[in-house]
Amino acid sequence: MEDHKTPIVITSNMATGVNIIFKIVSFLARYLSEWDIEIIEAHHHRKVNSPSGSSITIGKEIAKAIEVEFDKVAKYGHDRDTSKREIGPKKEIGIHAVRAGDIVGDHTILYTGAGERIELKHQAHSRDCFATGAIRAIKFISQAKESKIYTTGEVLNLNI
Repeated sequence: MEDHKTPIVITSNMATGVNIIFKIVSFLARYLSEWDIEIIEAHHHRKVNSPSGSSITIGKEIAKAIEVEFDKVAKYGHDRDTSKREIGPKKEIGIHAVRAGDIVGDHTILYTGAGERIELKHQAHSRDCFATGAIRAIKFISQAKESKIYTTGEVLNLNI
């Protein structure tokens, strides 16, 4: 990355829990790449982007872990799609978005194999978690040794 005069943190979501999810999905995907992987997210009915930036980040972390190009394997919903799912290793990451009511933010990642599944879920019950994450990032930046772009993985010391 290029030189910056001020350290900054860039992320698709400031909530600490979501950033932990970004790390966990990568770990699980490495071991479950032959399973079906689906991302289901829900937000309030006024949210304008669909899917959310967080869901895209989750998908990109999974794709990176299984060594595929996200844009080639992402499949948005299954609306009126009569084709069968591409099965086998590294074939498809489904992403589904719900916009309803006053849901702050829910993200569920399904890893589904023959006769079993793992569900990983994060729910934001209030927007306070985003503010808490932002404060943590500000404290990190105030002590940063370099002026550069940091990730929340670095803020949370997840890049180990």
